[in-house]
Amino acid sequence: RLFLNGEFWYDCYMLERYDTHYFRQNYNTSHRILVKNGTVDADCYSDEEQYVYETYMDWVSSTDFSVAANWEAFREQSDVQSYIDFIVTNYYLGNTDYNDRHNYVVWHAPSQGERQTAATRWKWCLFDIDCLEWRDGFALAGTPAAVNTFSQEEILDIRDGSLFRALHSSPAFRQQFVLSFMDMVNTGELPDTPLHELQALGFAIQELAL
Repeated sequence: RLFLNGEFWYDCYMLERYDTHYFRQNYNTSHRILVKNGTVDADCYSDEEQYVYETYMDWVSSTDFSVAANWEAFREQSDVQSYIDFIVTNYYLGNTDYNDRHNYVVWHAPSQGERQTAATRWKWCLFDIDCLEWRDGFALAGTPAAVNTFSQEEILDIRDGSLFRALHSSPAFRQQFVLSFMDMVNTGELPDTPLHELQALGFAIQELAL
């Protein structure tokens, strides 16, 4: 929350502007295909790219990933750790207002020929993660830290989407998911972590607290 001279002004949420500058700075690429809520973004839209995305999602939702060859095919087309980090971070932050077509952003760089590279694999982006702030039911838990996002009822989340349900059949995915979640819990909640990051950027923590 933002306070100026002791007066509350507004809430602040972690949002990113997924524009050309973001992808150039973070991935060293200027040309990308961005999909928001199941539709290719207007600034890079084409019927062909929309077809590519929908074909990809249809394949994922109808594929048995307990078959090793199918799992390897998914890994060839997708950044698996990016997807897992997307889920784990949302759950850790208490955000459960998303599925495959709602508050959902993915992207990749267009393929150059048939060979897939790290840039051309589908990656996931955090988007609209303010659910913990406005969902009244979460107040019953007492504090945000007490919220168990796996046990909440009537919540729209990744389990409502076809992608997670399909990938859950893969033993390799389940193992990678569990290990990633354990890493987040063991390291992400340490209070010193954000303080060190802010201090590295030159912020004076005492001044921020005023």
